Amino acid sequence: MPEEKPRPSRKSQWLKNIGLTCLFVGFALEMGAIAMNKWLLLKAGLFIFLMGVPLLILGAVLGRRPN
Repeated sequence: MPEEKPRPSRKSQWLKNIGLTCLFVGFALEMGAIAMNKWLLLKAGLFIFLMGVPLLILGAVLGRRPN
């Protein structure tokens, strides 16, 4: 009987989902800011986008280690 892979923890799934959401929302804000020529919105979008990267990496790392 093949051995089952352990399920990733809820915390790692949550971090990955929040990280992906930050990436998508930040990218959308950046595109909207460029279209409207709003520099403050561009900075906010860049901040949210860059905040999503470590969350996504942390979620992936926590998901790979054994519980």
